[in-house]
Order: sequence, then structure tokens, then C-alpha cells
Amino acid sequence: MAIDYQINLSSGELYTLAGLLHAKYLYGIETQTAIKWQSDLERHIRQTVKRLENKKLILFELPGKLLVDSYIRTIIETLGSPDRIAVVSGSTRNGKTATMYVLEKNGVAVTVSKLDEDNYKIVMYAAIDVITLLNNHFSTIGNDSIRERILLEDVEYIQNKISSFQQDAA
Repeated sequence: MAIDYQINLSSGELYTLAGLLHAKYLYGIETQTAIKWQSDLERHIRQTVKRLENKKLILFELPGKLLVDSYIRTIIETLGSPDRIAVVSGSTRNGKTATMYVLEKNGVAVTVSKLDEDNYKIVMYAAIDVITLLNNHFSTIGNDSIRERILLEDVEYIQNKISSFQQDAA
């Protein structure tokens, strides 16, 4: 299983990239940072843009043209509007308990694993079977382990109900 691209990013960096690329949502990324930033949003975004430029992930050219690393663009597009989502929690091959989001779009799979409070490991794979990918990370995953598969529209409906504090409807 070949990894096409791997990077660690904070939720602030991911949300800033999403904003720059006009993504409305990022599946698998917590929203606490976005909420905390509201009081001084401009400053946080400026600092994060500078960090992303220093990491050579984005570049602003005159007159206001944005260049984004092609892998990062694909990752944000996949996290923002995936065709399929799998969320798996369980024991990893190294014995730890973990949760991983696997998102697919246009033949690309992106995994999101939370490293700590505000950092994520993002890995992109081209043309990979999700079960194979999960088998490489978790000790007991197979077709039998994935019991629920729901449409993205249903996920969005549930998410909207939860975010509007309508847990019973969700």
C-alpha cells in the first residue's frame, strides 16, 4: 500500500486552507479551534497563512493569486466533500485505541487521525481499497466490522441537527 502524501497539520491550518479553497466543511476535524478563533479571527488567519507560506504549502502572488500545493488541494477537496466516509474506532496494530476517518473522492482516499489536542495526521492514498487500508491500521477490521454505511446526505442531515442542538431529531 503506497502512501502518496502524508502531512501533520493543526485544525487551524486545515480550516484556513478550507477557507482559502472555499470548502464549506471539513469532515473529521474538530470545530473547537474555529469557535475559539471567532473573537480575533483576522489575526489568527493572518498568522496561519504565514505559517502555511513558511511550510511552502501555499503562495500568494501578485495581484492576489493563490497557489496551493496540489496534494493539499486534493486533501481539502476530499475532506470538504467526500463521496464516501468511514469512521472506525478500535485497537490499532500497535495496541493503542484510536479513531480514524477514511474519506474517499474521485479514486483518492484520505485518512485523518488525531495526534493530540489540535494536530492531525493526514495521509493520502490513490486507488486503494478501504478495507485493506483499515486492515493495515487496525487489528480486527474486515467487511464484517463495517456494519453501518450511510449516504453523505444522511450524514450532513444528522450533522446539521446536532449542530443546531436537535439531538433527538438526529
